[in-house]
Amino acid sequence: MNPLAGLVRGHAADIIARFGTPVELTRATGAFDAAAQASTPGAATGRVPALLHRRSTREGGRTVSVMEVYVAARALDAAGFPAPPRPGDMLTVNGASHPVVTVETSSVGAGAALYMLQVGR
Repeated sequence: MNPLAGLVRGHAADIIARFGTPVELTRATGAFDAAAQASTPGAATGRVPALLHRRSTREGGRTVSVMEVYVAARALDAAGFPAPPRPGDMLTVNGASHPVVTVETSSVGAGAALYMLQVGR
């Protein structure tokens, strides 16, 4: 890794907090109520700043659009969202919801610093 990449990664949370777009992550959760013998629906939701990168590629003669979303781990912790994000979570940006398809974790030191989510469009 080049030194500049390490420096930027170390300050990613500050950069995202200052320049990020507000997004909302939602994870469907639920519990089984043994007394009622039924599942109770629920959701964990966290509103955090994120950096968005939209890109398109050509695959098999068609254009495929994806959106990469960069979220700081400490922002998810502060929002009370159960980290790490995972495929199947929903990301809402400007009222439009997108499913999280993949998640990559970037670490600095012992813990997670940054999550890169790829979402469907």
